[in-house]
Formats: sequence, structure tokens, C-alpha cells
Amino acid sequence: VIQWKPREYDEMLLAARNTPIDIVHMGDSCTQLGTYRADFMTLMHERHPEKPFHSLKLAVAGWSSFQGLQQMRRDVLPLKPRYATIYFGWNDHWLSYGIPDKAMNFSKADFAVWRGLQHVRLFQIGAYLYNTFFIQHGDSKQRPARVSPEDYRANLLEMVQLARTHGITPILITAPSSHRVGTEPAYLQDRFLVDLTQLVPVHQQYNDIVRSIAAKQNVLLLDLDAEFRALPYETLRDNYMMFDGIHWRPAGSRAIAESLYRFMQERQLL
Repeated sequence: VIQWKPREYDEMLLAARNTPIDIVHMGDSCTQLGTYRADFMTLMHERHPEKPFHSLKLAVAGWSSFQGLQQMRRDVLPLKPRYATIYFGWNDHWLSYGIPDKAMNFSKADFAVWRGLQHVRLFQIGAYLYNTFFIQHGDSKQRPARVSPEDYRANLLEMVQLARTHGITPILITAPSSHRVGTEPAYLQDRFLVDLTQLVPVHQQYNDIVRSIAAKQNVLLLDLDAEFRALPYETLRDNYMMFDGIHWRPAGSRAIAESLYRFMQERQLL
């Protein structure tokens, strides 16, 4: 079940079914809001004008690897792209609203009612107050991660296996961050994490899971996290990443596009 998606999602997907797709970009808001897909296409047009190359960005803000797995099954496999980049992690290790993603069931009949209520102003105000005063200030220790480390590994493994079974080459991507121990953003406390000091270690734990799968399953790995951590810290923090240490400025998206292009060119994937 695809639990939420942009309004244009289905139209974009339908249009793509009539076009041979070379690469699908899967992920969360880092990919949806970032421009590296467009920047990558610009590089392709400039450096390989003789090669028709088609890509599709199917990333959705707020999605974890759980939603990504459903998307792989339902939407990506029928497109039969040559490659699929898989860039998740942030939403997986954030605190849930009380139950992990895999326990949510948006296929129930009452979801249609809930979806309709989202457009009612009084319901919006009530939901905001509930989130602000009950969820964010409740006992965060009672809320599990949206996707546990074990489930994160399982989700990525199944995405990789599904892709390969259907002739798609998966490319795993680690999620960079400009967060450093001692300077963690205070707004992440309680709503997103039980203990703010765990931000950097937990994020690295999830990136290490990506690396482990790539190594054990012989999957292509674009280790953006390691690559960007090798840069001068001020460049990453001030030029490439937004103030939240998670999302991308235009220069950061261009750097990702260059990295992806170089990665694929060196492996003769283009």
C-alpha cells in the first residue's frame, strides 16, 4: 500500500510507462526536494548529446524504506528501468507516532474518511494541537523508531533482490549529513529522537547498514556520506547542505549529480 504521495504522482507514473526509463531515483525529501536528478540530466545532455537518456524521480517526502519497498513492488518494477538509485535512511530512524511504519494500515475503509478530514480546518487545528502537545511532549521513550535497524536492513535487501530479479540494477546511496557531535539541532529532540546525543551515531548506524548490504550482496554503492565527509566541513555545512543538516542546497545537488555521473561513467553504466 502506498500510504501518501504527491498529487501529481500517478500522472507522472502513467506518463513514464510510455517511455523507456534508464534510471529511477527512489527516496525521501532529500531526493524529492533536491535537484540532483535535473542536474544529472543536464550533465548527460552536455557530455553525451548523442545518447538519449531518460530518468524519473519518484521520491516522496516523509517516506521511509518501508514505503520505498511498497513502491518498488507496485510502481518501479513495471517501469523496468535499467537502474534504480535507493536513497533512504533519515525517516527510518526518526521516532514514530507510536507504531512503526510496518504496522500502519492505510488500506482500511476508514482511511478514506481520515483523508477527507485532512482538508477540514477544524480537523487540521486539532491535529496540530495533538501533535504539538501530546505527541511531541509525550513520553518519547515509548515510541519506537519508524523503521528499526533490522527492518531497515530487511527492506533494503528485499528492494535489492526484487530489482535484480526483474533485471534492474540497484544503486544504494548513503545519506550525508553536516551534523556533528556537540552541535546537534535542538529541534530534533523528543519529536525525532529520544536522546539528541544519539543523532550522529544512529544516523551512522543506518548508513553502515547500507554499506554492509552493498558489501555482502555485491551491490553498487555510491557512498555519498563518506565522500562528503572528506570535504572541508565548512563547504559541506555552508555551501552544500541546508541549515537542518539533512537537505540540499543547489550547490549540494550539483555535487551529487557530478558524483553520480562520475560513479556511473567509471563503471561504464552510461
